Amino acid sequence: MLDKAIKIECYQNMANYKKPSSIQVQESFKLPPYSTVIGMIHKVCDFKEYKPMQISIQGNSKSSLTDMFTRYFFGIKYDPTRHLLWAKNDNSFDGITRGLGYAELIVDVDLIIHVIPEDESLFDIILNGLKKPLVFPALGRHEDILRIDKIDTVELEDTKEIELNNDAYIPIDILNKSKNRGNTAGTIYNLNKVFAINEKTNIRYWKEKVKVKYIKSGEEFHFKEFIKKEKNSDLGLFLA
Repeated sequence: MLDKAIKIECYQNMANYKKPSSIQVQESFKLPPYSTVIGMIHKVCDFKEYKPMQISIQGNSKSSLTDMFTRYFFGIKYDPTRHLLWAKNDNSFDGITRGLGYAELIVDVDLIIHVIPEDESLFDIILNGLKKPLVFPALGRHEDILRIDKIDTVELEDTKEIELNNDAYIPIDILNKSKNRGNTAGTIYNLNKVFAINEKTNIRYWKEKVKVKYIKSGEEFHFKEFIKKEKNSDLGLFLA
């Protein structure tokens, strides 16, 4: 692993990081999952296939609210007497029903994201892609624009002690190295990370997940093994 990382300090006014299991209301994770961040990086760098990378995600938000949006339903055979819109489905057509949906929006999100590509030659490509993105960066929905406030290259070093100053996703395999792992409150998620592309449909699908615990700020960790932190800083990294 490289002893340096790309550090992104960024902000979103409102965002929805949709939980795949939510139906009636599009519930949101409090922080963007790995798949969302990796997808954004691939988009701004115009990568056409998956580039392996390690990601650390932490941050804070102020509150959340529920908003309405236009929702479209598929899967019913097109009937011109009941459907205004249609979509092609193999050799027939599906009718499209339009209605109202509700989405949970996370408000005033401040994020700190660290990125370490497995291929060292991609480090500067990703760094430059984030500084001069080919398209506007977004996390969550297409309209959830990401304001990048600062991008740095930071040196890393080993540590066995971390004070958590931000909410964070901590992979379970890292948490298991902590002496106090059994006493740390949080929510466990299986988050999408690695994607592949279906050759027939050219659509991405997620093939690897990371089991993490979402933990609020204020916790102190003492690890049995070394993990990474920023050099000359107390900011720890929880790479997955």
